[in-house]
Amino acid sequence: MLSKSKVAFLLTMIIVAGGVLRFVNLGQPSFWVDELNSFYTAESVANGGEMTLPSGLGYDRAPLQIYLTALLFKVMPANELSTRLPVLLFGLLSIWMVYMLAARAFNTRVGLLASFFMAFSHFEIGWSRTARMYTLLQFLALVFVYFIVRFMETRHGERMQAILWVEGEAPHIRLKHFIRRWGLSFGWLAPAVIIFGVAYRYVHPLAVFLPVGLLGYLAFMAFIAFWAFQGKERWLNKYSLLLVAGVGAALVAVAGVPAIRQAIPHFFHYTPPWAAAGSAANRLMLFDFLMSPYRFPLAALFFIGAVQAFFRFHRRGILTVMLFAVPLVLLSFLFTHRTPTYLFYVYPLFLILAAYGAENIVEVESRVSTGILKRLSPPEHGLTVWFQRRLTVLIPIVFAGIFLISPWLRISMNICRLPDGVTNGAVTPAEWRGAMAEINARWRQGDLVISSLPVTSLYYGRSADYCLNWSLLRQAEEKKSVSADGRWVDVYAGVPCLESIDALQDLIETHAHGWIAVEQYHWNSGLYIPQNVKAWVENRLGAPSVTPQGTMLVFHWSASEGR
Repeated sequence: MLSKSKVAFLLTMIIVAGGVLRFVNLGQPSFWVDELNSFYTAESVANGGEMTLPSGLGYDRAPLQIYLTALLFKVMPANELSTRLPVLLFGLLSIWMVYMLAARAFNTRVGLLASFFMAFSHFEIGWSRTARMYTLLQFLALVFVYFIVRFMETRHGERMQAILWVEGEAPHIRLKHFIRRWGLSFGWLAPAVIIFGVAYRYVHPLAVFLPVGLLGYLAFMAFIAFWAFQGKERWLNKYSLLLVAGVGAALVAVAGVPAIRQAIPHFFHYTPPWAAAGSAANRLMLFDFLMSPYRFPLAALFFIGAVQAFFRFHRRGILTVMLFAVPLVLLSFLFTHRTPTYLFYVYPLFLILAAYGAENIVEVESRVSTGILKRLSPPEHGLTVWFQRRLTVLIPIVFAGIFLISPWLRISMNICRLPDGVTNGAVTPAEWRGAMAEINARWRQGDLVISSLPVTSLYYGRSADYCLNWSLLRQAEEKKSVSADGRWVDVYAGVPCLESIDALQDLIETHAHGWIAVEQYHWNSGLYIPQNVKAWVENRLGAPSVTPQGTMLVFHWSASEGR
């Protein structure tokens, strides 16, 4: 058993290591596409305005994230580093919170191992280095689950007590005794509700899956109670009563709040342009992600831990499984699109269960190996005694060796040293800094600039004249974003969108000099750049210059150069 001081030391070392992997070169990669929404709205707030984009349109996503970033902008220069620092902070808090939750739900060893997985997971590192709201949502989700565990599955309610009274007790026994027998601690319920409200209203609507997962757990446990008990105990148990209360509260919310009622169909049927094709349409995409070789052996350990939680009837383990499995299933089979990003906020529960599976394997193997040694040789034999004393250390060392050579750990160790334009384990930033530096160095007065992401061009020093991105054109049409002269404009930068190949041809033929900066990702997808537009540009302007990692293309034309 580890002492409190050893646990504190090990947890501190894990958090420090995770902090180094998240902080080193944090400001080096170019802003990823959605990060600039956080930057510009936070800058607007820091300057005394509202949450608005350079186009002048309002932006209402994750106000808690935006206002925290704006506070930092008041004491630091507003740039890539300061925009990402709040996210890094919540990433580190999530490592600590995973320990707190896993230690409460299972034990200290599981807590330390789960925090280790969090600290060195490249998926976790990547989102802790990306200025979006998902890491804040993850932290709040962990706090919510922790409060729910404290509320519903307290230690003193370890046995599944379903009855209102037991033989020999007076029928008028006090309610607090019933509650204690059931393992309920209502002091934790109100903070859980508050945290959920903050996460849903001020961070991201995906938080709604947390109570849905909780209802799934209550339904499963109520089903078990129905078959395990007879008479009134089948119905008068904490799981059945809490399930009825939860379903009732959900129905009241849907019936009484029009905004919730209207959001439900939109939530499940809306498909953003980027998700119309590709992996987002694959219903098994999230399962493939979790079982990827790059996460070996986490998926195997998760499966072991989940199975053990059910077969051992470990209620806090079953709760952890349900809170992860319900969002996974809903995202995979009810949503129109799916991406690992949406699973990120419950991903720590996957890691906790993997840690639980690993801890159980080590414990069982240590016990079995010790028993085998005792049968093979006398207990007093010197070699037997030596092995018995060291098995509890040797077996964990063997398992640690597996992790040290695993792909996900090697990837994680290299993320902070990777150049711009290489994935950080979660997203892949395009090399906008390098592409715009090339344009800025050669730009002349009167040059036309066309960009696939005008808001990114703006940040890196050159305001685009036109937007070459059919996805942003469709978004402008959807949001009715129109300029004073009646043209569709990009909702982020307020730049006119090109609507046809003829419009692009006219611009290039009527301007002697100009540039096109486009992400390779946009260039290769017909969702963003139609094939006929791509072919015409390549035939008319020739080969583009390409950034070192191949994420950006820069086309240039000049009448004096014959192009």
